[in-house]
Formats: sequence, structure tokens, C-alpha cells
Amino acid sequence: MKKATIFILSMAMIAALTGCGAPVSNDTDNSNTITEAVTEKISQEDTTLEDPTTETAGTTEATETTKDTETTEDAKTTETTEQDQADSSVKTTFDDPYDAFLAGEGTLSFKYYKESIPDDKYLSYEDRLIVCFPEDKEFTIKEFRDLITDTLHSDDYQAVSPVDSSFEIDNMSYAFLDCGADGNKELAIRVKGPFVDPDSYITFIVKEIDGSLQAIYAFAEWSRSGTDLNEYGVLNGYGSGGATVHGWDESFIGADGKYYFGYSYEEQSELEDFSRYHEHDEYDYSSLAGKICVYTLRIVPYSEETRDDEYYSYAVYDSNYDEMDIPNLYTDSPYQKLMDSHKDISFISMDEMDKIASDKIKEIGITDKINHGKPLEYTEIDFDKEYVHDKSADRYRTTSTIQEELALIEERSEEYETAEIFNLPQQQANYESFYWYQMWDGELNDLWSRITDKIDEDRKQTLLDEQRAWIKRKEAYIAEAGADFAGGTMQPFLENCAGKEYSRKRCYELAEILADLDGEDFVIPDAVAESFADVDIP
Repeated sequence: MKKATIFILSMAMIAALTGCGAPVSNDTDNSNTITEAVTEKISQEDTTLEDPTTETAGTTEATETTKDTETTEDAKTTETTEQDQADSSVKTTFDDPYDAFLAGEGTLSFKYYKESIPDDKYLSYEDRLIVCFPEDKEFTIKEFRDLITDTLHSDDYQAVSPVDSSFEIDNMSYAFLDCGADGNKELAIRVKGPFVDPDSYITFIVKEIDGSLQAIYAFAEWSRSGTDLNEYGVLNGYGSGGATVHGWDESFIGADGKYYFGYSYEEQSELEDFSRYHEHDEYDYSSLAGKICVYTLRIVPYSEETRDDEYYSYAVYDSNYDEMDIPNLYTDSPYQKLMDSHKDISFISMDEMDKIASDKIKEIGITDKINHGKPLEYTEIDFDKEYVHDKSADRYRTTSTIQEELALIEERSEEYETAEIFNLPQQQANYESFYWYQMWDGELNDLWSRITDKIDEDRKQTLLDEQRAWIKRKEAYIAEAGADFAGGTMQPFLENCAGKEYSRKRCYELAEILADLDGEDFVIPDAVAESFADVDIP
């Protein structure tokens, strides 16, 4: 259900700001092509609009009434009853438990979470905090904020992590996600506080379980350790344990609300520091070119009992930290002989190691679609304003047919259009277009996997040949799209948009095949078909 107490180090990843707009129907005319939008972005022509001034010539006639008029109706209109006053103060009531909690009406429990905290004196930063929370109480959003402040100042917490007595929690934000991409949303609450250092954070993931909102997972971030959480519950951690030790990891919160450990990598860039913890012969590598970096892969959480589940590899880099191409690096090279001087471990190639990691994340349920979900975009909680329903959460809903599935993806694709991705600053546009492309590419891989599970070997081979030919056409199309801007900041944007167009059209083609296999009706809407009519023409 939850991670063991481990401290995984990691390398930094891209963070992107993502804009969202109102979802649009799958039948909406989307005939404006990427080419037109990109052309407009390249030209950047200024258009001056006149601001018309409209004269308003109107008079308001006041109707005078005599002072002697009977005032029998005044009593009906001027008297406000206590019931009227009570009614005017009633707040919006939310049926959705997450909306209710953010509005201050619903409550959050930590009972489910606390059952998973290990009986260990070496607690993680988040567990040091949560272990002090009362288990038999539930908290509104404001009570939760105050609970964290009070806990930081409690004797139990101060004994392990002293905090300035004047500190109060005043920075909280939220985002919705869909762990496991099952169409049922969850909530992430991010809190800034002195949990590790002054600018550290703890993020709590909340799920409705048996009619109650329960905290199901939490993780801390600080100056030397971060975690990127995507919309489908994938956690990518990164950090540093010193100048020569870096690491990264991947794990997952599934649709069932349970935590699944994927893998962790550790990079040691000083060979002597690595060798210090292993039995080895004396060696001298001063005559070898480049810097040897050693990698450790774990596919179960670290502990003394899991040392046998570690894998080791290495790579050689030049002074610019570009990987050097060493012939027979792992089979018959001076580097291989050097590394084999370690007696208690053996080494595999980096390709073998990466495949082990890739197989592990598939094993725990991380599909391409789930892995390429967008990073969460948090909204700050303003305790002085009334909460209103956040429409961004409406994207997470269950679909029962392939037609509905593609319609939902299309709605999400439209969010990039309404966010005016083509008018963003170039670097941000590059990030946004990457996630746009990955959204469709993830859906494509998901459809492909479901199709190949349902067809015989002969048809699979035929379809595979078609797919390989399609990939070659797509790669050529992408290369051509960015060719005129090779090496420039526009190149990735143009290539991402081209890849998105190709993958989007292919998704609809694969959706037709899958629907036919499942005995479903599927129709490509006319507006959608028109929008990619000029893409991948046979």
C-alpha cells in the first residue's frame, strides 16, 4: 500500500506549466490546421485593432410617487426576516466529496495512511509528521492546515525536527489526478513548510474509500530531492546525495490507491567511492581514457535484505560528459577487466539494465499512456474566498466505449488549442507541444497493445509490417517539419506538432480496428476527419 522507508536519490527532470481550457465536443470543427497556426507564430505580425468608442445617450426617468401614497406593500418588501438572513448565508453544497472538502464542508481522514507507517525509528520526513496526527479524527481543509501547524510545534515533533515557534502554514495548493487512468479522480494537496528545509514541501494524495476521503500516500521534497507527479499517478523522483552521487526512480499509485515501487537508479561518478563498499582486487585505471561512472539498479525498495536484487553496470564519459563509444565495452575491453576486479558483484550492459527497469514498470501497470501523462498543475488554496467547482477535474471520467474514449482524448487535445499554445513563449510552447504529442502517442501505444492482444500471429505480423512502415513515414514527416529551423528554438515545437498530427490520425485508424474486434460501432466525426485529411496521405 505504501512505500517502505527509503531515501532514493535522483536526477532532475523537465517541469512544465500546462494551461487548460473548457473541454469541447468531439464534433467541434477543428479544421484549423497546425500549419496555419505555426505560420502565424513564425510571422508574428502585429495587428493593431481600433477600439471603437460608442456614445451612450440614454436618460433614466425617475418615477415620483406622492408621499401620501398608501404604504401597505412596504411592509412586504422592506421587512427582512431572520429566515431570509439565514438563507442568504447558505453556501453552495457539493455532491462531489473532493469539492466538498476544498469548500470546507467535507473532511479528510488519516486512518488508512497511518495503518501503513512502519514501526521503524528511521521514519521518512512525511511520516515523522503524519505519525503525530490523531487517527480517530477527521479534518476540514482549514482544520488540516491548522493541524500541520500545531504538529510542527508539538513536543513530539520538535524532539526530532525543531521548528521556529512563530511559523504557521500559509501555502497550500491542490490538483486533481486520475491514478491508474481508470476515470476516477483523486486529489493531491501540496503544503509548503519547514519539513526538511525552509522551502520544502509535502504532497498528500487523497482518495475516496468507502465513502470517506483518506490520505493514501505522501512524499516530501526539498532542495536536494524532488518528485514529479503526473496526472495518472506516476512518481519520478530525483536528487543528490553529494557531489558524486545522483539518482532517480520511478513508482506508481495505482487505481486501487496502493503504492507500487518500480525501480531506482544510483549513479556514482567516482569509482574509488563505489569500490570502497565492495570486495575487489587492487587496480590502476590511470591509463584509461574518460571517466567511469557506475550505476546501481534496484527493482525492490532498498534494505539490507534486498542487496541480492541489485544490478550493476557502468559507462565511460569524456570531459564534456558525452558517453564514449568503447568497442566491446562489457565483453572484452580494459574497462571490463577493471570492473571484473570487483569480486562480490558482476556487471551487465546498460541496455540490459534499462530493459530490466522497463520491464518492471510494465509489470506494476505503468503503460505508455500512463507514463506520458502531463505533470500536475497546482492551484493555490485561498482560504479567504469561496471555493467553486474546478472544471479541470471533469477530464477524469470513465469511458465505456472506444468512441467515448477517443472523444475524451479529443477534448483534452482541444485544451491545448484553447490554451493558445501557439502564442506562448517559445520554451514553454516547446514543453506544451511535447506533452501534446506524448498524449496522443501514449493513446496510440495503448490502442496498439489492446489490438495485438486480440489477434492471431498472422494478422499481428501484417499489422506490424504496416506499423513499421507508418513509423518510417512519421519520422520523415517530423524531420521535414523541423528542417528549416534545424538547431533553432522552433525546431522541437514544429517537430512535436508534426508528431502529434501523425499520431492523432493513427489513433483513429487503430480505434477503428479495435472497435471492429470488440464488436463496437465506431465513426470518425466529419470535423475530425477533415482536420487531418492532409496528413499521411497514401
